[in-house]
Amino acid sequence: MAGFLFFGIAFGSTLTVDAKLATEVLVDGRKIVEAWEPARIEVEVPAGPHVVRIYRAGQPTDLELVFEPNATIDLVVGRTGITADSSAAKAKAEEAQTVPIELRAIEATQIRIGKQRYVLGDGEDKTLSLKTGSYPISVRNPAGTVIWARGNLVVRPGARVVVQLASGRMPEVSGAGRFDPGSP
Repeated sequence: MAGFLFFGIAFGSTLTVDAKLATEVLVDGRKIVEAWEPARIEVEVPAGPHVVRIYRAGQPTDLELVFEPNATIDLVVGRTGITADSSAAKAKAEEAQTVPIELRAIEATQIRIGKQRYVLGDGEDKTLSLKTGSYPISVRNPAGTVIWARGNLVVRPGARVVVQLASGRMPEVSGAGRFDPGSP
């Protein structure tokens, strides 16, 4: 990508236009897509901020988009509107999502989340942070010899997740998470 030049500027990003109807797309006033029927077109765009004008049914819509180097922006032009979605923005959003997890033990308990093991005493609390996603989890007696519950802890974007643990019971999860029972 970086080897192509357009008006003396090196390309570093891709704009994918999925036109569901006749569409014209201009980047900073330069026409880059003209589709008279439904089409899917990929074009190289210089990295950086640009004004993208989309003509749909003859009506213009301007979007201010920032093209990250080596990233893709997907533009869907349909009858009901226009959607722009950036692969770089998605990756950054997923990376940045860490959620505080509060473990609360009513009685002495061992909990394993992923490859980490935590032993909590009677009435003890522990706070940790996890990225959004799904983690194998098991709840055990303090020695770790008896498994009371096994499954997956699903962490969603949100303020926090509270996991309440009690002897011989499945974990009670509230907040931005849930417990899915079964083998992880």
